[in-house]
Amino acid sequence: ELGQMLVIGIPASVTNFMQSVIISLTNRFLLPYGTDKIAAFGIAQKINMIAAMIITGFSFGSQPLLGYNYGAGNYKRLKNIFKFIYTFETAAALVLSLVLGISVPWLVEIFLSDPAVTEAGTQILRVQMAGIVFMAVTMVSVCAFQSSGKAGAAFILAVSRQGIVFAAVLAAASALAGYTGVISTQPVSDMITAGIAGVLFYKNFGKELKDYK
Repeated sequence: ELGQMLVIGIPASVTNFMQSVIISLTNRFLLPYGTDKIAAFGIAQKINMIAAMIITGFSFGSQPLLGYNYGAGNYKRLKNIFKFIYTFETAAALVLSLVLGISVPWLVEIFLSDPAVTEAGTQILRVQMAGIVFMAVTMVSVCAFQSSGKAGAAFILAVSRQGIVFAAVLAAASALAGYTGVISTQPVSDMITAGIAGVLFYKNFGKELKDYK
């Protein structure tokens, strides 16, 4: 049905749209620090997308299982699936952050062999890797809400991580910490959004799952 398509599609569409907006916004805040920083940020974003796409793929892969068991009212199995996917995703995020964090200088040089850009890109990506575990929590939560038809919660997370929360953190961090604040915006936003995801998860699933071990 059209309504079900919209429940799944709108949060995903908002996420993709907001991603373009926040990249442009971040570039604007990086402009005073030089074009090499903007180039480094662009390269770091492309490398970061490797981890993000892997995490997103596994998250969306869980949707059929989540949707089927939620619809069937099999909350015991649903709770076990939640435990597995949250554990798996956070573990995968940790591994990816370590691998990319170690290899980032070589990865940056694939795109542009410039010492200044390599140094800046390495710093930016390693800072961003600090938030990847929190991003994994948010992505699993978005998929959980979409699969169970809880469009409101999914939409809130979609407009928070790369929207309202990101913009607020970017403005505050830039004013307080300058360049370091700008490049730290994404992991801080991920941390805050993961907290919001936890609250929404408890509010939407807490009563249904509390009686099952």
